Amino acid sequence: MDSVDKSDKDGSSGLEIRRLKKREDFLRAKKGSRSHEHAFVLQVFDRHNDDQSVRFGFTVTKKVGNAVTRNTIKRRLREMVRAAGEQDLLPASIAGSDVVIIARIEAFEEPFEKLTASLVAGLKTALARQNRNSAKPVVANHLPSGQKQRGGGEPKGIDVDSGHPVPSEPPSD
Repeated sequence: MDSVDKSDKDGSSGLEIRRLKKREDFLRAKKGSRSHEHAFVLQVFDRHNDDQSVRFGFTVTKKVGNAVTRNTIKRRLREMVRAAGEQDLLPASIAGSDVVIIARIEAFEEPFEKLTASLVAGLKTALARQNRNSAKPVVANHLPSGQKQRGGGEPKGIDVDSGHPVPSEPPSD
């Protein structure tokens, strides 16, 4: 895999933790489920492939602070993920997923134990949302019942997993 920076083998759970590096992987994770925590936002995307490693990516925007602050936050977040993997705190169902952690300024001074607890709780929340959304069928009409789409003709269905429009059937004459 080109986007792997390093891999740490967690001896207790068997989860392999890797890093996200490519922009396309970050954008793909944006389509997954989310969990909003106090110090960060989690985005979790199931890759649906045979690779059972967990890939983590970290985003700290300039709104958070200067370069020193941003780098400190990134180091804290990387250590939080490493420690959670070593202590076998990561849920096993996260295997095969990409996780993006978008930091907030609160991650700078948040106690480390609280950061780790937020990570575990946020992953469980995002995975529950992901499982709930994956059970939904393709929606025939994404508008509330009784409403019509304005302009553009017939309403199109939306594929719940990808969020892309499903082509409507051609009219039969």
